[in-house]
Amino acid sequence: MASAGLHEIVLVVRNIENAVRFYRDVVGLTLRSDPTDDWASFATISIEHPQWLGLRKGDLLFEEHSPRPRGQRFGPVHFALVAGEQSPVEFLERASRHGAQVYGPHEWDGRMKGQSYYCYDPDDNLFEYWYPDRPAPRPTRPESSEHREMIQGLFETHINVSDLERSIAFYCGVLGLEQGHREDDRRVALLWMGGRGTAMLGLWEKPSALVVPQHFAFRATVEDVLGRSVAWLNERGLTSRNFLDDGTQRPMVFGWMPAVAIYFRDPDGHSIELVAMLPDPPRPELGIASWEEWERTRDAGQ
Repeated sequence: MASAGLHEIVLVVRNIENAVRFYRDVVGLTLRSDPTDDWASFATISIEHPQWLGLRKGDLLFEEHSPRPRGQRFGPVHFALVAGEQSPVEFLERASRHGAQVYGPHEWDGRMKGQSYYCYDPDDNLFEYWYPDRPAPRPTRPESSEHREMIQGLFETHINVSDLERSIAFYCGVLGLEQGHREDDRRVALLWMGGRGTAMLGLWEKPSALVVPQHFAFRATVEDVLGRSVAWLNERGLTSRNFLDDGTQRPMVFGWMPAVAIYFRDPDGHSIELVAMLPDPPRPELGIASWEEWERTRDAGQ
């Protein structure tokens, strides 16, 4: 049976407090719960994602069955985490503030193309942050009014809804958007997406017969679409589905973009997508693929 992924790494440490301070303050991980004198665990992606790092002072389960004598059963290890939104500069500055010596960068090529930074934790484990190469920024023309591209991106979209109060409660109370402006006489509300001034969603109350389901997408991170989205939607009483609507809640990849996405509906039946662009080259020949298939063909170099 193929593995579904790495679930946990547990490090044997000499002092929980020192180890927690390193992985919280230097590495920047989030504690999953309050540490005890002999145990702490950190989320490596998000609190909801079942992948974490454990710190243990004392014996592990079934350690007594090890063929090696006590004191020689465990030793320093090397492991790596994929860097998230933080830049290498942010990591280096944080490490410097907390007195951690960082080595690197080491440049990788091929399937691991990118760069890695290394440092030792208080128990001599070698920790690595891997920063995979992202798609190169699109070349820009000189920033003069004569040559600058007029259209810089999509700023707002508007949908018809049958009940303005219900839709405001859904988009603001359930999904977390910010109400920016409301006009009761016109029965319209304008909501900020991604923070004030970033993008806007307009809600216009109309008779039910004029509310035709539409589709639009919210931008998210790859980590959130893959690791948080389904649980996040379930917690809010929303059923997620993928593009193929195959009865599963597995995010799917659009090979031509490439991007990974999951879908759900609002109270009026509008189809909403959480989508994240992937850093990989497009592979349109794959069409719509599961994340597992995408990873398999990528790792095989196909």
